[in-house]
Amino acid sequence: MMRIQSQIIQSRSGEWSHVQNKDNGFYEKDYKKLFYEGGSAGWATQRIHKALEKYPRKFYFDEILEIGGGGGLHVEYVQNNYGMYTLTDILDVPLETFPQKMFDRGILRKRLENAESLSCADNSVDRVIFMCVLHHIPNVEIALNESRRVVKDGGLVSIYLPCDPGLIYRFCRKVFTEMRAKKLGIDYRLINAREHQNHFHQLNTLIRHVFEFDEIKVQRWPIPFLYYDFNLYFIFQIKKTPSILPKN
Repeated sequence: MMRIQSQIIQSRSGEWSHVQNKDNGFYEKDYKKLFYEGGSAGWATQRIHKALEKYPRKFYFDEILEIGGGGGLHVEYVQNNYGMYTLTDILDVPLETFPQKMFDRGILRKRLENAESLSCADNSVDRVIFMCVLHHIPNVEIALNESRRVVKDGGLVSIYLPCDPGLIYRFCRKVFTEMRAKKLGIDYRLINAREHQNHFHQLNTLIRHVFEFDEIKVQRWPIPFLYYDFNLYFIFQIKKTPSILPKN
């Protein structure tokens, strides 16, 4: 995940910079415990991972690039329809069990990357994945443009976008996530306030701007015909249109 961490980041130019530590190791120590280990949060998280892969599983990709993928929690939900999975993050997070197996088989590699300055060449990957990361990135428009730059013509950009601060989203966070976090001794309200820098309206607008000339499919859940206040997330599946450049 893309986070504001005391972490060395390597930019495309090869220079190194630091970002400020604000979460006290939440993503290394408590994130999986809170969102993946049982309960309603675990069920919801699994559903999100599966939903992001419902459309892409129909295709084969020579290379998939996941941005802000941490230790690879999403990897096991991706069908065996790729030649190489490139897992990137600003943190050097240890691989989870399944992605470690893919690494050992030689079909997964791990890189330290800044989403705003990817090291990939233009038009070099077949699919880009953003899981729960856009809320955390300081310069989202730059990161989205970077994803469009590196994906091939006809390639796919898959984005999971939580409906924060929507009405239903905030209700579920209060009733389920914050209560579970409190039992675990985690001040999730404070972590969320620090980490979720970008809101749904901003991100939705920027996604539609950057990919304005591309083919965009949107899945809303749980009520497809209503807007963000009555949904928990949107999923964007964006097919890059060849030879079209976005507006500045």
